[in-house]
Amino acid sequence: MTSKSGEHTKCSAFCEALWHKVTRTKTLGSDLMTTPLKRCLTTLEVTFFGIGQMAGAGIYVLTGAVAKQKGGPATPLCYLIAGLVSFLSALCYAEFGARVPKAGSSYTYAYVTVGELLAFIIGWNILLEHCITTAATARAWSGSMDTLLNGAMSNGTMDAVGRINVPGFAKYPDFVATGLIILLAVLVILGAKESVTFSVVIAILNIAISVIIIGAGMSRANIANWENKDHGGFLPFGTGGLLGGAAMSVYAYTGYDAICIAGEETKNPAKSMPIANGVAMSSVMVLYILLASTLTLMIPYYQVDPDAAFTVAFKALGMPWAEILVTVGALVAITGTCLGNMFSTSRSAYAMARDGILFEIVSYVHPKTKTPIVAIIAFAVIAGTLAMVLDVGHLAEFVSIGTLVAVSVVSACVIVLRYQTLEQCQFELKVKAKPHEPGDESQQLVDEEAKFKNLGELKPRFRNVPILRDLKPGKGPVIATGVMMAFMAAFALASSFAVRNAAHVAWWSYIIMILSGVGLASSFAVICMHKQNHYFQTFQMPLVPFLPSLSMLLNIGLLMQMSWLAWVRFLIWMLIGFLIYFGYGIRHSKENISSDDQPMGPTSMEGSYQAVESSGDGTPSRPDAETKDEGSTEEKHNGNAKKTE
Repeated sequence: MTSKSGEHTKCSAFCEALWHKVTRTKTLGSDLMTTPLKRCLTTLEVTFFGIGQMAGAGIYVLTGAVAKQKGGPATPLCYLIAGLVSFLSALCYAEFGARVPKAGSSYTYAYVTVGELLAFIIGWNILLEHCITTAATARAWSGSMDTLLNGAMSNGTMDAVGRINVPGFAKYPDFVATGLIILLAVLVILGAKESVTFSVVIAILNIAISVIIIGAGMSRANIANWENKDHGGFLPFGTGGLLGGAAMSVYAYTGYDAICIAGEETKNPAKSMPIANGVAMSSVMVLYILLASTLTLMIPYYQVDPDAAFTVAFKALGMPWAEILVTVGALVAITGTCLGNMFSTSRSAYAMARDGILFEIVSYVHPKTKTPIVAIIAFAVIAGTLAMVLDVGHLAEFVSIGTLVAVSVVSACVIVLRYQTLEQCQFELKVKAKPHEPGDESQQLVDEEAKFKNLGELKPRFRNVPILRDLKPGKGPVIATGVMMAFMAAFALASSFAVRNAAHVAWWSYIIMILSGVGLASSFAVICMHKQNHYFQTFQMPLVPFLPSLSMLLNIGLLMQMSWLAWVRFLIWMLIGFLIYFGYGIRHSKENISSDDQPMGPTSMEGSYQAVESSGDGTPSRPDAETKDEGSTEEKHNGNAKKTE
């Protein structure tokens, strides 16, 4: 008995220690603006960088495949749905990007908020997303060049080395795509300013060419191609096809997270992140919808070439000059997308390696160029290899899974962050003090600071609700958010089944939808019962928790539209990631090293916020959060937090 009891105790201690390790959060430094990278990017540059990355893959790589296989004439609606979902996600990213100006994007946000293992899963998916998108866009660039040369490249390669007759692989090894990745890797190594400046030029050219393509295509538009009476009407693939096309189209909007990845190299991220995300996402969504409308009005959807949609469409209409323009536009746009993904992949890998959960060598920054040169080279090799042998058509859905998982978690993190207690919060908060009489400064400040004491707790009228009243402050919203995501998945899965089998819907699917809908609404209500933090100094997403919850629901809904094969590939990728994390990352994590020496975060209420004395209208008296006026600031350090009076 003693032996079994001892074994049980050891097992329990091991599980407890493991749980502590995988749920530990990242401790932020006192100065989030400090970085070995070079802060040199402006708001305008970051905005065009995002546009340059997004406006390329969706237009020239994906539009044809979505129109031919999923959306038909309703392809513009696919882009609209995907765009609205992505816009909500972009707002979540903007809130974190302004608050945590570090490379890593959603990986870093999850690490700060919900723990290390989930952060690793997100980071691993970011690497998947950008690495595969780099490979896919490089292959698309090669395909466009091949079209311009009348197939000389593909025919010459197949004659020289033969074909690849394996499902899921390309017809032939694409050496040109690999060469493009190598050239862009060299440009990224030269520096952030050089890379982004090149991306800005690419984005401007791409927008100009797209406007000409829209004008030329609309001049030959035929509304009968949308009516499509003999081939299924406006929705030839039904609602399931529309939603499947929207899920696939999310791949086209993956550039918004790259804006936040560039936050560590942006001069004023608190200002730049919200503006760049909003402007870039809105501009690209409008561009995609117009181009998708143009394509599906030019020719019937069943005549669209999924590999070279616009080129073949203009050729069919006898417009050779536009055909050449499309090919040039594709080369320009895809170059920008490929460059942006090379940039994002290297910065994401650098952030993970800096935290110790990827191999330390990957975090090496070249002292002259201030770029993570090892990460750039390593992932250029991986992306180049994938581009050489994999088929672009099978990559888009695979990438979308990683994207949707990441943005769903970031949306959840926004909710969790807003309901953290004062002791848990690592960010600077502000007090909007009212005008006061001389001599009343201390009392006014104390009255305002009292608001922070109940953050994350139940609101007064809900403090006697069973179960919730027994939970520690801040725990209720965390648990409710996790439960809500589970109900969302069940609701989305049942809804997807019902839509795909509309003629013979099983009774149990309705029961699951009703029960999960009730559970979802109940979880949301539990979150709303708690006091929310509205006092962050940086950009705050409006209508929390409604908009982040809506973002989660839509993203999870799109996840349920993915094919089983895409999920199998995703699980294989995650298995590789878990081998790396549990074999290396969990032991070498910087939080693992520091946890023996210091507490994980702020240990008392005092000092876990920054109180900024304001004028009567609530405007901070300091013009910039990054500027410190001598003689007016008193700093009290407790963990990572600051208090300024």
